Amino acid sequence: MELVKSEARLKQILVADKEENPLRIINVLKSDLLNTIKNYMEINSNDLDVTITIDEYGFFVFNAYAKVRRLKNLGAIVE
Repeated sequence: MELVKSEARLKQILVADKEENPLRIINVLKSDLLNTIKNYMEINSNDLDVTITIDEYGFFVFNAYAKVRRLKNLGAIVE
């Protein structure tokens, strides 16, 4: 009986940690994405929305939504 309680408690702790961890990195991730996007498009921080959720299987789901003013002219791109 104690083993079942311990396993349930451990699962609760792991799930809680998994839910809190994305909240800690969203700001850093948003900053990195914003700096990368700025190389190619005109955008400010209010135009980028980043979310991380956990699906029913315990996987992280990352979403980024950006509204940009215009694309920057990169000149001739050689492929």
